[in-house]
Amino acid sequence: MRKKGEFCHMAFSPTEAPVYGGGTIVVAFSESSLLPGNEAELYLVFQGSSARHITLARRLNTHSLQAIVPGHNCFELAQLSVYAFHNGGMELLSDGMFNFVPDSTFFLAQFLAGSVRDVNALDDPASLKTEQFDLWSEDMSTLDERLACAFEHLELPPSWRLVEDSSRLDQDPPPRETLLHFAARLGLSQFAQQLLDKAGSDVALRLPNKNGELASDLARARGLEDLADRMLEHTLSGDGSSQHDDLGRVQTKSVSVKRHSIGTATITTKTGETTRTLEDDIQMLRELVSFMGEDNMENESPISTSRTPLDDSGGSPNYSSPSGSKPGSNRDSKNLDDDDDDDDEDDEENVASRSPKLKVLEQSMQQLQAISESVQRLKDRNKALLSEEASRRESLSRFSASCPVLAEDKKRKKKGKV
Repeated sequence: MRKKGEFCHMAFSPTEAPVYGGGTIVVAFSESSLLPGNEAELYLVFQGSSARHITLARRLNTHSLQAIVPGHNCFELAQLSVYAFHNGGMELLSDGMFNFVPDSTFFLAQFLAGSVRDVNALDDPASLKTEQFDLWSEDMSTLDERLACAFEHLELPPSWRLVEDSSRLDQDPPPRETLLHFAARLGLSQFAQQLLDKAGSDVALRLPNKNGELASDLARARGLEDLADRMLEHTLSGDGSSQHDDLGRVQTKSVSVKRHSIGTATITTKTGETTRTLEDDIQMLRELVSFMGEDNMENESPISTSRTPLDDSGGSPNYSSPSGSKPGSNRDSKNLDDDDDDDDEDDEENVASRSPKLKVLEQSMQQLQAISESVQRLKDRNKALLSEEASRRESLSRFSASCPVLAEDKKRKKKGKV
């Protein structure tokens, strides 16, 4: 790997981001910086204490780049480096420090994940605040994207479900405000779509709240017709979670790759669980991005992390209809019947075609990782053998010098050659 590039001076914004990532970072180089040509691929590398993220950057112009900030595994100051891949080699252009921090949305996501254990946790909107977050101080125009990203970043246990006491469903269970009710009531369409893919979503959709409302009723009342329709289809299917293969995200035990909607991608490696090098990860990222193709990009837009008070007047907010924009889209009900048959056929074709692709991606990633690890083991073994041979020769040389008989014999052989 080449050394740090000369005469490359950079600045970047922001210098910190929520630990769940998702926002946009822009890197600008001075006009005097000598950058590689357009044929070079540029990467941002976020190096933490136990995880490394390599993000493919997109050129905005000759001296600035754009990328998506990856989600990190802890709050810490990480090293941010910019590398160029060209002419078959890596060149470090510049580096700095980037801070991954907690924010109110992260703590809100944690609270909501834990709320499934308390049937009354979401009943009173005024109680949805702690020292770490206040729902009504969030910027509602961007909360949907931020909350979906933060919730996705949580490492939920395998046993986590949207309704923990689902065994009581056939025994006249008490009504409750589920997370799907919460998302639909606030118009958080993206967050609700994410929840539909979680275990127990079928149970949550059939549970009314204390006002007798289903989550789909609240979604339709908010004008989120698409979300309400999907909730209804999900209820009728009876599945515990929606099985949607995400071709924009592939992962193995220690490595994961994620595509972004701006045409870039990120590979994350748990550095404590693998011997993979920076070059190994970049090569895998290049091959997988090429294999995944443009058609499989994830619908993930860069998120805003700004938070402003919802109501400057200080009055009590209207829980059913908070201020700010309403995420989601309206759909004319008279067109639903005409579209249903076509949508069902398209869904069946997509599920049938995407599942094999996802398996191939995962297998390809596992094979690439296995090959890389095998090569690394061979390198380590050869290095150890060479070191052992050098040590043996050095020991033999010392022994020969310290033994008079061998030393004399060595002199005789030398004279004989002469």
